[in-house]
Amino acid sequence: MGRKWVANRQSLWNEFNDPTKTRDEIIKNVPIGIDKDQWARFVHYRHKPSTLELCRRNKEIQSKQVIPHTGGSKANPRRRNELLLETGKLPSRGQLYIETHKRKDGSFVNEVAKTIAVCFSLVTLFSRIVLNLKTFIFHFITCLQEQIEVVLTQSIVDESEVSPLDVVGRVVGLEHSGRVRCMG
Repeated sequence: MGRKWVANRQSLWNEFNDPTKTRDEIIKNVPIGIDKDQWARFVHYRHKPSTLELCRRNKEIQSKQVIPHTGGSKANPRRRNELLLETGKLPSRGQLYIETHKRKDGSFVNEVAKTIAVCFSLVTLFSRIVLNLKTFIFHFITCLQEQIEVVLTQSIVDESEVSPLDVVGRVVGLEHSGRVRCMG
C-alpha cells in the first residue's frame, strides 16, 4: 500500500474531509479498503495544529510559485533513468526541465516555462556551434603549423627578415600596410 498511499492520500482526504463534520464523524466514515485504525490515525494527523499550519504554509508557498511543474512526486534520478531507457542517451538537466514543465499534450505549463525551454535549446545549440568552431580552429591551426614547417624546410630565403617570400608571407598571404604579422 506504500506507493499507492503516498500517491492517493491527498485525493482521499479531499474526498472524505468535510469541514462541517466533526473529527469523530469523519473517523466513522471509513473509506472502503482502508483499515479503521489507520484511518483514525490519519484523521488525527490531519487535524493536528502542526499539520494544519504546515498545510497552510505549503498552500501559501504554492500560490507564490511562478513556474509550476508537472513532475509530481517522482524523483528526478528515477525520471532520468526512465528517459535513458526510452532514448538510449542520458538526458541533460535542460531536457529534464523540459520534460517536467510540459503537459501530457506536449504544451508547456506557461509562457515562462516555454521561454526558459527555448533558452535551453539555444544554449545547447550555441554550445555545439562553439565546440564545432573550436574543433575547426584547432584543425586549421594544426594545418597552418604543418604548412609553415614544410615551407621552412624548403626555404631558401633568410626567414629572420620580414618579406612576402618568407614562410609567414607564403602561408598567410601578403601583409597590408601598417601590419606585420608575428612581429609584435
